[in-house]
Amino acid sequence: MKIRYIALHVNSDSEIDTKFALKFNLTNRFISNFLSREIRKYNLESSDSFNMISIVPSLGKVKIKDNLSNSVLQGYVPFDIDYYENNKGIVRYEYALNLLEEGYYLCNRFREIPLHELIMLNNDFRNIGYKNEWLYKKKKSKEHNIEVNLKCIFDEEEFKLE
Repeated sequence: MKIRYIALHVNSDSEIDTKFALKFNLTNRFISNFLSREIRKYNLESSDSFNMISIVPSLGKVKIKDNLSNSVLQGYVPFDIDYYENNKGIVRYEYALNLLEEGYYLCNRFREIPLHELIMLNNDFRNIGYKNEWLYKKKKSKEHNIEVNLKCIFDEEEFKLE
């Protein structure tokens, strides 16, 4: 099965307040979206029957759950809520990427995953300035001599189409 999704999200097993979990998931969704879109370009096969690697920040124990009936490999990593809440912007994005990398290494001990490619994608996200932007559609009218580009911009606060 091909790996199609990378997620960083807090779930009900995280032992984290639901209100905080919702806010965390909304503000970090743009990172998961970038990584999921990019991983598909590599057509990487999983070593087992999962198409999603889900990293779950948690106050509980570090653990692995493979929910292969839902095609998900989950790694639970330690989370410092105070550190997260006391920082903003790039420091938060970097913390999110560090959580993901810690989760990748944890998952790789349990199931073989494309560790090199996952780390490389995180580094790509860093190198482009933590931005999730892509060209959605490009249309050219020879008759009117114009070109229209629709660009998607997804960040921690909003998704927009320009």
